[in-house]
Amino acid sequence: MNEFLRRKSQVVAATQFLREFGWDTNESCCIKDWDLAQILPCLRNGNILDMGAYGSMVLQNHHKKGLVGHRHGVDLNPNLVEYRKNQAYTATVCDLCYTPFDDCFFDTVTCLSVIEHEVNFGRFIKEVSRVLIPGGHLYATFDYWPDKYKGLPAGWNILCKQDVEDLLVVASDNHLNVLTFIDWTTEEAVVRGEDWMPVRGINYTFGALEFRKKIT
Repeated sequence: MNEFLRRKSQVVAATQFLREFGWDTNESCCIKDWDLAQILPCLRNGNILDMGAYGSMVLQNHHKKGLVGHRHGVDLNPNLVEYRKNQAYTATVCDLCYTPFDDCFFDTVTCLSVIEHEVNFGRFIKEVSRVLIPGGHLYATFDYWPDKYKGLPAGWNILCKQDVEDLLVVASDNHLNVLTFIDWTTEEAVVRGEDWMPVRGINYTFGALEFRKKIT
């Protein structure tokens, strides 16, 4: 964690890693295997909330590996409830910044490639801090490029370095801190914008961060 996807070869390696250790991969979007490979090995027993659960593969892998705890997924996508049929978690259609869960209920919160889509950092971090137990972990991934892209389609904000630094400040103000060095190195713009949206020339990569809630 606390690094950025640097080369296309890392995506292939991530898929191989997940398969080798018996995790389910993201068959519909293999590049997301890099996100999964950062997060899944960190999962432990305990209650877990996946924010943006539609298609993320986190909760089904938590179950597949025999980890114990309540599993909940939230998403604004109204198809979430249908999507999670026959999967071992509870689905709730709601805004990830305003969830119905009790304070200090979750040991782990995950959020894969969501915060770049019109998510207010302050409200998001405040909600994560509220539902996490002291000592609990947040694992978040996001679209990233060091310099700021302008003129993106509505609802999409590729985080730049300043955005990430702002997120770190907001997190720290809400008792969530990164505990290890952040490797800011980027090499290739691994993800091509035209593969995801009708925007040519917008190429970027992914970032992954791990936060831990302060024990008071």
